[in-house]
Amino acid sequence: MGVNGENGISYALVSEFENTMHRGMTGGFMQGLYAIGSLLGAFSAYIIIEVLSLNFRIFFIVIGVISIISLILYNKIPESSIWLKYKNSSNGNYKIEIGKIFTGRVRNITIFGSLISLGSFLFIIPLFSLAPTELENLNVYNYYFIIIIGTFAATIFYTFSGYMYERKNAKDVMYPFAAASLIFSLIFILINAHGGLRFLNELFLILLFMSSAFFSFFGIWISSLYPPNIRASGANFTLLVGRFFGGGFGPIITVILGKNLGVNMGIVLFISSIIVLVGLVFIRPGSMEKINNT
Repeated sequence: MGVNGENGISYALVSEFENTMHRGMTGGFMQGLYAIGSLLGAFSAYIIIEVLSLNFRIFFIVIGVISIISLILYNKIPESSIWLKYKNSSNGNYKIEIGKIFTGRVRNITIFGSLISLGSFLFIIPLFSLAPTELENLNVYNYYFIIIIGTFAATIFYTFSGYMYERKNAKDVMYPFAAASLIFSLIFILINAHGGLRFLNELFLILLFMSSAFFSFFGIWISSLYPPNIRASGANFTLLVGRFFGGGFGPIITVILGKNLGVNMGIVLFISSIIVLVGLVFIRPGSMEKINNT
C-alpha cells in the first residue's frame, strides 16, 4: 500500500503534461504495466522461492532494493508547470486541504470516482492473480503461455484505450470496454457452470484481460478532474479506496464464494463491471475535464 501512494502521484503529474496529446497514451501504458508487473512479480517469486529455494522474504527485499535504486531517476522527473504556476501565484501561502475533495462540485467526482476505482480493482486484481490458478485447476497444458498472452494483450489494449482517450470523451472510451467486460464475465460464468464448455476458458480469460482496459487511463482522467491544489490528494484517495476494498478483499471474496473458482471469478468480475458502469453513469466531470485537457 505504501508504494502505491507514489504511483497515484505519478498520474497527477502526467495529467498536467504540457503536451496534452501524450497524456492518455502515457497513462494507458503506465496502468498497462500493472499487468506486466504482476507477471514479472510471479516470475521473480518463482525464481527466488522455487528455483533458488530462498526464503520468501528475500523476494520482498529484492523488490525493495530495486525501488531504492529507482530513486536515482526521481531527479529526472520535471515538476509540473501547472503546479508551479499555482504555487507561484499563491506567493508561498498555498494550502493543501484534503477535506476539500468532499466539498462542492468535486464531491461527486470523489464519490463516484472511488466507486469506479473500487470496481476496477475488484475486477483486475482477482483476474490477474487467480487466472493462473483457474487454468492450473483445469490442467491446461503450458497455462503460463495463456497468462503471458493475456498480459501483453492487456498492455496493448490499455495503451490503445489511452490513445483513444486523447481523441474522445473519457466516458465514450470507458463504456464499451466496461460493457464488454460485463458480457465476457457473464459468458465466463456460463462456461464454468457448464462443465462441457470449460475448454473456452483460455479464450475468455484473454478477452477479460483485454476488456479490463476500461481502467487504463483512469488515474490520468480522475486526476484531471481535480483543481491543482487537491489533484494528487483526490486521485490518491479514489485509488486508495479501490486498492484497499477492491484489491485487498477481491481475491478473498472470490475464493470463499464457492468450490467452483471459475464461476466465482465470473460472478465477481460481473459485479465489478456493474459497479464501474454505475460509477460512470453518475460521475459528473462538468467543465473541469475540458479545462484540464486543453
